[in-house]
Amino acid sequence: MLIEVPRAQSRILNLKLTPELPVDGVSQDWKFTCDSIVKDAHITGLDIVFSSASTRSERLSESLVLRISIDRSVQTSVSIWRFAPQGLYFASNERDYKRCFDLVTTDGGNQLIATVTCLDNEGEDFKFSFLAMNTDLKSGECRIYSSADPEGSVRRRS
Repeated sequence: MLIEVPRAQSRILNLKLTPELPVDGVSQDWKFTCDSIVKDAHITGLDIVFSSASTRSERLSESLVLRISIDRSVQTSVSIWRFAPQGLYFASNERDYKRCFDLVTTDGGNQLIATVTCLDNEGEDFKFSFLAMNTDLKSGECRIYSSADPEGSVRRRS
């Protein structure tokens, strides 16, 4: 999914994650959607683009805020889902993604806020997994699961 951040501005997108428990030991595909861009379309990657024409001071005010909520339909009387601390795991061979991403979980773990910035002209490619915890309400047992690795990039383009 291509996401363009306007020059000298910020953009906020609301996204939804629908995690699923493994079936017979096999992980399931977690649905990741953004209804404001394409209704019910599964997002397999994030390509984030900032303007290369931005001045240094404009770049300081540019950001993309991704507000990712766990779909309420997965919350049941048997178990609940929450984002694990930080909510994302980046592939270990990736460069310093932390210079582009600030991650915070909010709303009791129901939301992950990812603020993305790009201060220089160098691009970043990354692979990541969502991390979410499922709690069995009867036993209290908690397990952390991860999604398949979507890919993404943060770039400046004219």
